[in-house]
Amino acid sequence: MSVGKKSSLQLRIISGIVLFALFLGALFVAPWGILVLYGLTQYVLAKEWVNVCHISEKRRAQIVLFVVCIGSLALSYFNFIFAALGLLFLLAGAAILMGWLTWRNGFFWLAFGIFYFGLSCVSLAILVNAVEAYVPLLIWVVMIIGFTDIGGYLIGSLVGGAKMAPHISPNKTWSGFCGSIVISGFSAIVFDSIFKLSTSFNAYFLLSLVLSFLAILGDLIESYIKRIHNVKDSGASIPGHGGVMDRLDGYTLCLPFLAFVAYHWPALLEYRPESML
Repeated sequence: MSVGKKSSLQLRIISGIVLFALFLGALFVAPWGILVLYGLTQYVLAKEWVNVCHISEKRRAQIVLFVVCIGSLALSYFNFIFAALGLLFLLAGAAILMGWLTWRNGFFWLAFGIFYFGLSCVSLAILVNAVEAYVPLLIWVVMIIGFTDIGGYLIGSLVGGAKMAPHISPNKTWSGFCGSIVISGFSAIVFDSIFKLSTSFNAYFLLSLVLSFLAILGDLIESYIKRIHNVKDSGASIPGHGGVMDRLDGYTLCLPFLAFVAYHWPALLEYRPESML
């Protein structure tokens, strides 16, 4: 590994540790602590999104996207799930209609952002409310996505090889993809040893692999959107990671998937009484 790549990886890891500490602090403050933190990040995320997608009336579009995400988060936290989803569909449809009537740029992407990011806000609130042991669950999710990110970066840099999606994300390789999946599987081992699963280890191992795949897919979706708009980076607010979009891209798919699992198979996300948390 070259000196430049090594220092970049070190910066990436240090930033990741700082972000994880901030996440833990918010998570243990109160049930709404993590929701407040996630809600605040939506402001920066909205700014990055309107810039990346070249949406007209940037300031107004940013405010609309931010308010919708915060609104859907609050409604879901107070168990108005269908109202929150209805808000997302209604305002996404309104954004598309406004774009069609005014012929202004980017209103389709504003609608996409409203639903894409709003759905992750709804899903996080559902998990906090529906899963009794949401603290270890969210720690596990962050662990998986962290292992996926670092594993893909490290193995891809060391091994190299065939490109995974050269026209979307030129730096991603199949070796990095395999490294991400394999290393994220170890999160199930660590998680089981700390928190004591109520279901079989195999179930959590499989969920770890699925979440890792979804995190990679979320990263590719963001890369594809940036490629469409000829933008290299979404921002530079997080050293070694880029913008908030670059850090939260995996959660936009992982959180809805977990909310779906919590609704249909709640036993998979429960813990034994002797769990540490």
